[in-house]
Amino acid sequence: MPEAAEFAWSLDGARLVFHTTAPGDPLFVRAGTDATARQIYVAAPGIHCHFLTWSPDGKFIYFVRGDPPSGDWDIWRLRPTGAGLERLTFHHTRVTYPVLLDARTILHLLWGDATVDRVGAPSISPDGRRSAFIVERGGATQLYTVDYDGQNPKAVTRTLALRGDLAWGPDARSIVGAIVSDGEPRLAKIFLDATPPQSIVSDYSVDPVWSPDGKYFVYTGAQVATIFPLSASAPDGRPYNMPGLILTIGARRVALTREYWVSSEALPGVGAAWTGNRARRRTHHTASR
Repeated sequence: MPEAAEFAWSLDGARLVFHTTAPGDPLFVRAGTDATARQIYVAAPGIHCHFLTWSPDGKFIYFVRGDPPSGDWDIWRLRPTGAGLERLTFHHTRVTYPVLLDARTILHLLWGDATVDRVGAPSISPDGRRSAFIVERGGATQLYTVDYDGQNPKAVTRTLALRGDLAWGPDARSIVGAIVSDGEPRLAKIFLDATPPQSIVSDYSVDPVWSPDGKYFVYTGAQVATIFPLSASAPDGRPYNMPGLILTIGARRVALTREYWVSSEALPGVGAAWTGNRARRRTHHTASR
């Protein structure tokens, strides 16, 4: 499958939706048992379709459609068959990272401030009531939280140099993120009550992901060529007893179950899902396109 750009797996891992870089960002769906992918939608030339995601029940595919030069974007959805195309928002501005909290609620980011250069992906608190995200203005990063309904935005910090994804602590009272110091990002616990950050990992570390039981989190280390290490840490920073793993650059999307880690890998013309037992170095090829 040449020219693949973005993709998303359904929650059951049975189907893959992706778009290519052809005019109109055509969308395709492929099930694990299908020999080929089936095109379900294509926009007019010059219109783009990004941030693909599935509904929890797999009945709809959501995406952001818009015109990059004008910054006119909104959220749309359709069924995996291509039927039922429907526009859901009418913001007419830059919209990014739609996340379904439940069957009736979509969390997404709006770029309504012309001074904002970039908004990072949101991290949802364990109770689902708040999200955290990084805003970049003029090269400086700021950490914000906001309620699930978009109310009560708060700046947690305006002075830290942050990099990578965020992860709420299991108690929802702190956020783990990478703070750049001496040119190197290191994970730290960032408190919501203005308590100074607490260093957790002393080496290069970004993109934390908590285990379901909150006993540890995994993170990625420094990239060398096209590979990077995946390591684990206890909440207090002590190394967690999980074998170190080496993944390729396309496998940065990592999730954890109680027994396994799951990684999506996207390389030119290739997409795959891999699972591994967190107690051993064994990996298993789950699906591909």
